[in-house]
Amino acid sequence: MPWPTQYLHLKVKAAEVEGLKNIKIRVPDKNAVDMLNAIGMAAVMIPWGEALASGAVAGVSTSAVSGVDGKFWEFLKYIYPTNHVWSSQMLTVNLDSWKALSPDQQQLVAGIATK
Repeated sequence: MPWPTQYLHLKVKAAEVEGLKNIKIRVPDKNAVDMLNAIGMAAVMIPWGEALASGAVAGVSTSAVSGVDGKFWEFLKYIYPTNHVWSSQMLTVNLDSWKALSPDQQQLVAGIATK
């Protein structure tokens, strides 16, 4: 299942990439740390709820869905779409465990996965 589009949710306005320099931002993974540090931001991996409530960061890198869930507008005024994460979630099942399921159970799991 593909993840939603990613955004930079920030306390400060940035008209160009140079405006992002030295902004401490929460990121979800090592790839985002490397990417945002490469453009001069100060990326840290901490839970976004903790990051915002404590004031530890001036921004969060995540989806708009998480922004709504976390009520980011209470903390962050500016939102910039970036599409900087192109990842998907997937579920793997051990083959022996899969074979232990009945055909009906396998069909149910496959049907949900298709949706």
